[in-house]
Amino acid sequence: MTSHTDVVKDLEAALPATIPEMLRDAVARTPDRPAFVFFDHDTTLTYSELDDQVRRVARALLDRGVRKGTHVALMMPNVIAFPVTWLAIAWLGAVSVQLNPRFTGRELDYKLNDADVDFLIIDAACLASLEAMQQRTARLPDSNIIVRSDGPVPEQFSMWQELATADPLPPEPQPNLAAHDVIAIL
Repeated sequence: MTSHTDVVKDLEAALPATIPEMLRDAVARTPDRPAFVFFDHDTTLTYSELDDQVRRVARALLDRGVRKGTHVALMMPNVIAFPVTWLAIAWLGAVSVQLNPRFTGRELDYKLNDADVDFLIIDAACLASLEAMQQRTARLPDSNIIVRSDGPVPEQFSMWQELATADPLPPEPQPNLAAHDVIAIL
């Protein structure tokens, strides 16, 4: 009879060790298959397109100082930039801190400080909550805030679209990633 421990070990051995490895496996098996379909925005990304965008955003975040273990908060609605950015954060071994796009400034005061957030990627529709914060930590300067927007953003912040145009990282995931690394704070 097979024990529960043996089943878990067999399952772990059959699965990719990290999220980036899982993405690379999907690209190798089904590069032209849709990975994400956003009906509301009439947007579809194949696995190969997703992989390219993830590696571009990961490069731009790496160039800005995001490293393994860096806490990066995401405050976006259901748009394609969210899963692309989440996967890019995982690609680097950084830690994604998911924030509700409806959080108030007071809630952001608590969440961003409590989670030791170093970078914030936020949708333009959420900027009023950021502006309403009373206790933004010094570890989150304006230069570490990136705004996803279909229009202009305040000049002190970077635009998410700039991340998507960076040269992509190589297709091999970072060698320092491990199966039990923390990738998200929910």
